[in-house]
Amino acid sequence: MRAVYLDTSAPPYLMGSGSEMAKPPGLVIDLLRDAAGNDFQLSFRRITARRIIDEVRFGRADVILGMRVTPERLADLRFPMRNGAIDPDRWLVRLTQSFYRLEGGALQWDGQRLSPAGATVGLPSGMAMGSLLRDLGADVVEFSTTKQLFSMLAAGRFSAVATLDVIGDSFAGTVNGRRIEKLQPALEEADFYMPVAPAYYARHSEKVEALWHRMTTMRDASYARLLPQYLE
Repeated sequence: MRAVYLDTSAPPYLMGSGSEMAKPPGLVIDLLRDAAGNDFQLSFRRITARRIIDEVRFGRADVILGMRVTPERLADLRFPMRNGAIDPDRWLVRLTQSFYRLEGGALQWDGQRLSPAGATVGLPSGMAMGSLLRDLGADVVEFSTTKQLFSMLAAGRFSAVATLDVIGDSFAGTVNGRRIEKLQPALEEADFYMPVAPAYYARHSEKVEALWHRMTTMRDASYARLLPQYLE
């Protein structure tokens, strides 16, 4: 099974940038390796966003690690389906991103507007939502480690931290003696899947369906178990 994934960082799910696999590589690759076991011989390549679907469409790769569903992609790729529609349970990554602030802090978020204008928001380096936060009027400051971001939030250096829930929820509670809370609603939420080339699916449909099932069954526990090594 020839897997391709983006050459840009999406921590903690896909780590590092460029053509080489990072160490550790990311939760998605850890999960696929565990679920594949001895049933698949895996290889991995990193590809630019512009080329990644063509790699599968023209037979140079078999699966994509992390792809949102669109009508066009449904026509070109095989996604996990149920009753003629995309299966809402068999996502690979659910990217829910939220604001975290000091309990009772001044920053407000109603799902459309962020206030006060110019609030300083900490963001893990490499996350794509920096442009969205700036469009909302935030002063964005990026740092390489999430622990550092939440320590600075606890020290009052930021109005909030914006990050993935899978990361932020592990810090919500008490950090350095200060209470941290998550704001609702979420800033963004999107599901990403592991689509397969139609020709590959036609040859190995039973194995692919079994792999999708194992990945779904293992996903939450695997991510929870492995996440700490990606928070350093």
